[in-house]
Amino acid sequence: MAEIYYPFESIDTGTVDEPVYDRAITAEMERSFNKLRYTNGVFSSVGSGLAVSANNNMTVTVGTGGAHIEGALYINTAPLNLTVEAASASLNRIDRVVLQFNTSVSVRSIRALIRTGTAATNPVAPELRQESNLFEIALADVYVKKGATGIAQSAITDQRLNSALCGFVVAAIPSSVDTTGLFDQYQTALNEWLDTVAAALDDTLAGNLQNQITALGTRLTAEENKVQPINKGGTGATTAEDALTALLENKALPISKGGTGATTVAEAKNNLGLKYTGNAVSARGNVEKLSLAAAAITKIPLNTWDVRNNTAFTFSGNGVKCPYTGTVIVSGSVYIVSGGSSQTKGCYLQKNSAEIASQYIDSGSGAISAGTAIISVNAGDIITLNARTSSVGTAAPNNIATHLDIAYIQ
Repeated sequence: MAEIYYPFESIDTGTVDEPVYDRAITAEMERSFNKLRYTNGVFSSVGSGLAVSANNNMTVTVGTGGAHIEGALYINTAPLNLTVEAASASLNRIDRVVLQFNTSVSVRSIRALIRTGTAATNPVAPELRQESNLFEIALADVYVKKGATGIAQSAITDQRLNSALCGFVVAAIPSSVDTTGLFDQYQTALNEWLDTVAAALDDTLAGNLQNQITALGTRLTAEENKVQPINKGGTGATTAEDALTALLENKALPISKGGTGATTVAEAKNNLGLKYTGNAVSARGNVEKLSLAAAAITKIPLNTWDVRNNTAFTFSGNGVKCPYTGTVIVSGSVYIVSGGSSQTKGCYLQKNSAEIASQYIDSGSGAISAGTAIISVNAGDIITLNARTSSVGTAAPNNIATHLDIAYIQ
């Protein structure tokens, strides 16, 4: 399938005994959409952020926290002890504490484990496995000295801030643009043109041209240490700071001339309409069960941050208060326990009690998504996550599948 889309109402095209829903999605499809929302890494604001600590014996402890890997979510609710393999008697080695995402049928999980390194004169940590069905991120490296009977805290190197190995989860919208491929195309075309020119020159012409290039190079060498005035195409300065002062006269280059009209990063983002872009949160509740009255839209009490990269976001009225006026992308889902095959379940997103996105379908136990909406908000607007069942039901506010996500895009 080239085009993937969700959420849409599912229609049962099967039978009573064997229902078939024509808009059902797989776990792989859900992970694909999650990868559009978040980058790989650990959640910095959840628990201890999965920090690894020593116990002065041959174990280490992975603290509480959460992570996102290739569209799948992970949470550790209690300290987890991992055993380090016995040390070599003659050589040092470096082990690596990783979170391993595995979609093979016999595993289907994310687990914390220790990848044991190879003892050597100059040991290195094991390479991360990052394949289509098995993907690892590193939490920490553990230096195991020869003959060691315990691991000290000084032997642990935290790798969570190393974006090449792990990094913190941030909103994947907006994403940066990689222009490396375009530059390589231009460079290849230039090299081919230069090769063509070189082949067209005979020895005499090439020699004369080389002499002219050499003479020009000599003149440039003599001039390069001189300060060239602005009226001769120079900057009138010998440093970048002095050059900017001379050319701009301490004035910000306006947007109409390719600048930002500002002298600070904050002013530049504001002038370019990007003042709040990238501010994002993901929130859920902290209770295990919430009763749902029949046919009533019930607000899910939100009070726990999974992601919050700006403390200006706050909880209010069981929802999330938007700190700025701008444009946001909003999505959410609620885990609802099945109340029977005939029970209809729904998830609703509201701004100041007005509906902005929803889905109400026949479904068994599981996450019901309200979909995604791009809306304008004012500072102080409150976004809430709500659930509904056709008969008396139960929602799970603290389930990992229950979440409200808000990200500023303008």
